[in-house]
Amino acid sequence: MSRRDARKALTIRLPEDLRRGLVARSADHRPLAFLLRGAVVAALREAPDQLAGRGRGTARPILLQLAPEERRALDALALRSGLGPEEAVIALAYWAI
Repeated sequence: MSRRDARKALTIRLPEDLRRGLVARSADHRPLAFLLRGAVVAALREAPDQLAGRGRGTARPILLQLAPEERRALDALALRSGLGPEEAVIALAYWAI
């Protein structure tokens, strides 16, 4: 599967306050996609039942790569919450920080 395959990767535009929160949690300078993936995977492990929708950002898009089982869990959670995949990622990241 290609890294640009739509079944595996998502293009995310983060809100500015979420980006700052993710960067502030990291002591070393990690890529933003790495920090976002860590927050999303940690939040998926906690398995919230419902998510509240958050607004999308206007920043430069980043490519978020997920494992197939993580993508299935994200899609199931997004479907239960009535959100799109990008909105679910943003809501999970806010929930994790």
